[in-house]
Amino acid sequence: MKRLLAATFLACTVAGAGCSSGDDRSLNLDDLRNAQAPYYYVGSSFEGHDVSYIYRYRAGEASIDYGTCEPPSSGFFGEGGCPVPLQLQHRLCLGVVTISIFGNPGIARRAAKALRPLSKGARARTQKPVVVFDTGVSC
Repeated sequence: MKRLLAATFLACTVAGAGCSSGDDRSLNLDDLRNAQAPYYYVGSSFEGHDVSYIYRYRAGEASIDYGTCEPPSSGFFGEGGCPVPLQLQHRLCLGVVTISIFGNPGIARRAAKALRPLSKGARARTQKPVVVFDTGVSC
């Protein structure tokens, strides 16, 4: 437990203002352009999918979602949800940024090629983020 707390504290310290409190959700990318935390994106829209949700860094994790979905009335997703067409999950761990890209394989690969810095914190980094597909990353 002490290691987890120490790692979280270090990740927040490295990110500067990256671990925040309050309302961490937004739809405005401009709010993140001057952020010290490292945010990466593929534009305000990607292949016809507009940014639909932004979750700012909290405990070393953030995400930018593109597009929406219509949950089916039955089946696995019928009781409450479905995945958006493209999600960029950010994980800041011990100073390393990992972007987990979720989406169908074609759009995910094209998004990885289009990935670019959004925030001041991302533009200041000399190391590119690690990119993985369809998997979460733990610290």
